[in-house]
Amino acid sequence: MLLAAEDAALFYRVWGALLAWVNDRRNVVPRFRHPTPDHPIAPDLARQIRDVLWADDSLRQQYLAEAGHTLAAAERDLIASWQHRVQGQFVIYNHMKQHSIFMGDEVYGVHGIFTPLDVMFPSVPNFVGAVLLPFRDVVITDGLMTSPPMQMSFGPGIRRMFKNQYSRAREEGQIRTRLPWLPGSEPTAPRMPHGKPRRIERPQLDTAELGDGQLRSLEVGGNSYCTQLDIAVPSLEAVLAHPEANTYALLIVALLEHGAAMTLADVATRFAEAGVVPHVDDAYFSLKRCRPARPPVYRDGDLYGLDPYDAELDLWAFRLGLRPARVQRPAQAPAAPRAPASQALTLAELQEAWGNNASLNGWSAQRIALAILDAHGRSMQPAEVVAFVSACTKWHRLVAGPDTFRRTGAVAIDTDGAWSIVSGAPELFMARDTVRDALERVRRNPRTPPALIEEARRAYEQRQAAHVAELARMRRVIVHGFPRQQTPRVVVLVDAERRELVTLEGDELARIDHHLAAYDVLTGVDIRGMLRALGIDARDRRLAELGPSQKSIIASSSGRTLKITTAMLIQGSCGISRPLGEDKQLRGYLAKGELAKLRARLEADAKALYALHQYGRLHGAVRLRRGALDEMFKAPWHHHDEPTLYHLRKEARDLDMGLIAVVGAAPAWDNPWARAQRLEVEQGNSEYDLVLFDEWGRYIDDRDVQLARLEAEIN
Repeated sequence: MLLAAEDAALFYRVWGALLAWVNDRRNVVPRFRHPTPDHPIAPDLARQIRDVLWADDSLRQQYLAEAGHTLAAAERDLIASWQHRVQGQFVIYNHMKQHSIFMGDEVYGVHGIFTPLDVMFPSVPNFVGAVLLPFRDVVITDGLMTSPPMQMSFGPGIRRMFKNQYSRAREEGQIRTRLPWLPGSEPTAPRMPHGKPRRIERPQLDTAELGDGQLRSLEVGGNSYCTQLDIAVPSLEAVLAHPEANTYALLIVALLEHGAAMTLADVATRFAEAGVVPHVDDAYFSLKRCRPARPPVYRDGDLYGLDPYDAELDLWAFRLGLRPARVQRPAQAPAAPRAPASQALTLAELQEAWGNNASLNGWSAQRIALAILDAHGRSMQPAEVVAFVSACTKWHRLVAGPDTFRRTGAVAIDTDGAWSIVSGAPELFMARDTVRDALERVRRNPRTPPALIEEARRAYEQRQAAHVAELARMRRVIVHGFPRQQTPRVVVLVDAERRELVTLEGDELARIDHHLAAYDVLTGVDIRGMLRALGIDARDRRLAELGPSQKSIIASSSGRTLKITTAMLIQGSCGISRPLGEDKQLRGYLAKGELAKLRARLEADAKALYALHQYGRLHGAVRLRRGALDEMFKAPWHHHDEPTLYHLRKEARDLDMGLIAVVGAAPAWDNPWARAQRLEVEQGNSEYDLVLFDEWGRYIDDRDVQLARLEAEIN
């Protein structure tokens, strides 16, 4: 979190004047002209003056006495508040959405000034020397932090110590987010007394006089999540014993039950109430460890909610038994008494156990032959035995070779080459038991008839085609604005289908809701935070997040954790070298009133986000390239029913035509097909391997394709 642009300008104006005055009095460094935003004090000089200033607080007091009449009231109050500064060595433990965590003897929540602290110190934990200053109701640094000259690594023991210190401060409400610190001024973390969880009150409705239809409306209608999924509101207690009910799955059920976003503290309370764990604390830390903010769950500040349009949510509902299967399995046949091992197998038993291409790859050739010979009750030629098992299933390893049973004792080879069972062989009884075990499994889980499978396949394809048509009709818009944490001053809207760009600023922003009303899907980086900053209620809107679906990845070459950013995904996917403007640069434009430059930079950023959006829709994934790292990550804004480049390649192969594609960097905004070239689709080593070549026969990596369509469509 950063200061607002005008607050950052206020700090540097006051800070520069104070340092210049101290230098004039003490001659710490050679004199320099009065600092301005365009010509600030060099950091190495400022650090020397800063050390003298903080070593003698009377200098600050003397400055207020001598120059106080030239300062505005806000400037005087700010300098006066610096008597409550905290100076020392700190560990930057982590970067949160609200602030960065600095830990010394106490724990502090610190804001950046112009540059985000997670940009200055991307690798955490990290040791720094810093002076923490109050700035109104937040804590900042004086901007002159120092860190050790070498990279420090922390073992698991000291990391555990850092974690314990932070957790203890959070639970006790001792994360100091303002100076001076007053006990009790920070709300405590959600920690409940052991054994006495706070109940989440849910309204009790009298349903005695309601009809069935009204009850159904009551069950689903007031819960937007369950309404979209078309399921009854579940109960957390009813799902506890389900085999898929891990912590993350139960989080989904709790949100479905509640019907709205919740804090992890409230979910933990509900867990304790339902008997998931004995204590709220245990539930809370289990929830923190389960990576709760992964699809279909999203995080918005301290709240966690469900995206009802995410296909993963429907899949979880099925896995947890909250909705029935779309294809009903055949009814289980009544259990028949099992024949004893002394009773020979029958042909009907073999055909039922092995039919429909059951897998016998784990069965030995001897066991298969014994079962067939036993069921026929006679010796048989090897080809006849192999023909019988092949008629039941293609998944077996029995061959009619001359050496198949030369070393085994349960199957004998007669003089005429026929196979027969050795009298009294104990392997025969084992073969009978194995066949009847398989038969019981088949009867417990009867296979779906092929006709029913074909009917279900056709129904699925019809549903998929209807859904694809529905998705194709939806209008999508990319929303990009600045500042992101406060009310945006400039917002750029990009119509994804029409490639139209609209920029709103000043009074025009009052009508942004009118502009967005024409779209079905709102897309952007931290789209929920952006809409909240714009004062738009997004609860009933279909949203798609353009930010990374995964926060970090371990680089295989170095073993270090790499933080994934939107800019990195744009660079890797679209080949745009500088896709997004830096916050410091944008805040500088805002502070100087250079709205034309800010507008131009945001429009360029929006076009880069549009390129990423279109790449994700074409491939169903986005690309991360960093050194030797080259990975693809699922694009959350793409639905798995939507066609991708693979489907285009398959269609081009089936129609025996080429593709027109843009390869390499992102297409030009004004003329996206200007760099288009014709590509041939050829069959690779497998049915699913469709390889692209250009007109000169050079191989084209399909991940480099930015835009594609069938050749007939371009002609």
